[in-house]
Amino acid sequence: MKTKLSILFLFLVYTQLLKGQCIAVGPINGSTTANNVSVGTIAWTNPDNALVSDNIYSSASALVLGNNTNYLVVQGFGFSIPVASSICGIVVEFQKNEIGFLGNVTDNSVKIVKAGSIVGNEKASGTTWPAAEAYYTYGASNDLWGSTWIYSDINSASFGVTISANLGGVSGLPSAQIDHVRITVYYVSTLPIELLYLKAECAIQGNQINWATATQTNNQYFTIERSNNAIDFETIDSIIGAGTNNQTIQYSIIDSKPTSSLSYYRLKQTDVSGQSTYSKLIESTCIYNAVDFILYPNPTVEKMVIKGSGKVSIYNMLGEIIYASNVINNIEIDLSKYVKGPYNVVFDTPYRRLTKKLVLSDFDR
Repeated sequence: MKTKLSILFLFLVYTQLLKGQCIAVGPINGSTTANNVSVGTIAWTNPDNALVSDNIYSSASALVLGNNTNYLVVQGFGFSIPVASSICGIVVEFQKNEIGFLGNVTDNSVKIVKAGSIVGNEKASGTTWPAAEAYYTYGASNDLWGSTWIYSDINSASFGVTISANLGGVSGLPSAQIDHVRITVYYVSTLPIELLYLKAECAIQGNQINWATATQTNNQYFTIERSNNAIDFETIDSIIGAGTNNQTIQYSIIDSKPTSSLSYYRLKQTDVSGQSTYSKLIESTCIYNAVDFILYPNPTVEKMVIKGSGKVSIYNMLGEIIYASNVINNIEIDLSKYVKGPYNVVFDTPYRRLTKKLVLSDFDR
């Protein structure tokens, strides 16, 4: 019995965690409307008046009590649910009211629109529409309206909602009025990673690409790709992922050979099954004025000339700095007092670091 209770407790906690992961997008207004005659006999006038809340209405009026209106269809909500997301629920809000003496306007039908078709569970309520306009809510954060959804269904311009009213009452030719229709969608990301940021920064060594993840699921590795035209990409570097991890992890790589002016980058994520997803593109406009510097002669016996503008540092093979100076255009350096052998010459500009090997020899080649 104790084991069963423990399993039930874990299930409830897991369910709450899943619910907590759902992200709300909206409410968002529609952009297109239509009067659909597949139900009822009374048309909606000025359907576009239902797109914004401005006290200007789309309305339908009864000539004979008890008749139903056509469907008022609202679509074109412009959602941008992320790729591979799972839909948790859909909430629709109608700002509506009735007018007329002793009228009794109620819902006849409220349904969702998927791929341009009216589908799913009936959401009509028996509640009488108010005399003063108010928002009425249909659906919930965990309500899929009796249909199955993928992110592209919600992002489609043909996604929307419909409403038909019943115009009842004793007398007074009642009218149904709708001022505004809006939708909120709840989703949970099913991508292998939850990316917090991806950005490119100027650095001495080249373009520095930084990113961070909040979560990773079966993530095998990351790849940074670069392009100079946002079409053709090449791999810059790869970094092993964290598998499955719920902690914030930061990453960084250096592109030491960026394009001369504008570089485009994207992050490719590959999971343990070999499937990959891509981030959006980012840009770097860092300009590296000193793409190279010249030192000669090399090998040299005692003197060396450096051409370029920046800071020059000379290191021996132990990593000890033996010389440092700022250079404007060119400089001649006397190396006669130093031990013969190989050295590293490091040249720094405000945005980039370049390194060359120097040989201090007993004789000129």
